[in-house]
Amino acid sequence: MNDSLALKKARIISPKALIQNIHHEKNDLTHPNYSLFLDIDGTLADFTSDPSQTTLNQRNFNIIQKLVNNSIIISIVTGRPIDQAKTFFPNLALNIAGTHGLEMQLKNIDTHISMPHTHYNPEDLIQIKHEINQLCLSQPHIRIEHKPYSIALHYREHPQYKNQALHFLEQVQAKNLNFKIIQGKYVFELIPTQANKGNAIHRIIQQCKLENSIALFIGDDFTDEAGFEVINQVGGISIKVGAGDTQARFRLENTMAVTDFLELFAQHIQQEKIKSSVKRLENTHV
Repeated sequence: MNDSLALKKARIISPKALIQNIHHEKNDLTHPNYSLFLDIDGTLADFTSDPSQTTLNQRNFNIIQKLVNNSIIISIVTGRPIDQAKTFFPNLALNIAGTHGLEMQLKNIDTHISMPHTHYNPEDLIQIKHEINQLCLSQPHIRIEHKPYSIALHYREHPQYKNQALHFLEQVQAKNLNFKIIQGKYVFELIPTQANKGNAIHRIIQQCKLENSIALFIGDDFTDEAGFEVINQVGGISIKVGAGDTQARFRLENTMAVTDFLELFAQHIQQEKIKSSVKRLENTHV
């Protein structure tokens, strides 16, 4: 996937209006093969100063559980490592793409799939983390997050250190061209160049045979843009959360609007499932 994206300004739409738009476009919101791709931070959960303290509220968990129970295929596509992401959704059968697609676990396969180290030497990452740790000793206000395949510098608590965090990563990246710097909300991350949420979504669609499904992806920051690109290419519904230029076709105002939209979506699916069951029952007695 190309990380160079053509961005635009999608207008904010209410959850109810978004449901109506999807219904109008697809004629029938009860398409039997809907698939839903969701980011976590900034989409299902509000940001916190310390990512380890982020939680998923019970309302969102219940909605996702209801959607799963109604046979909606749900895939979590996140910058978090898979082991972290799984803690948000205990006992739910979900696909999870972690670390921007460098890790993947499919709901019907217990195996934890990692991207092969074809583009970098794992020992390089050890050295990279060491160098960044040393650089950050001079700036303790920058929060370091070590991930299995990357390292992130958070400055949400001290936004005045944004340029310093970027400078530290640029110094190290200049010597490690198999890594790239990506930017999220109040965070920069140094990660192998093949990391790409669009690639992860494309891979899930292929491996789970979702080509005939209507795919929806909801995300909130620049790392989600490659995902919006793929969703647009397959004729799906791309939804940006919050401000910022985007390739997404629709925009929800904030995480609360995401919850309201998912709840409306789940209610509609449930209602139509009941109608469909009643209709089938009536037909058997004709």
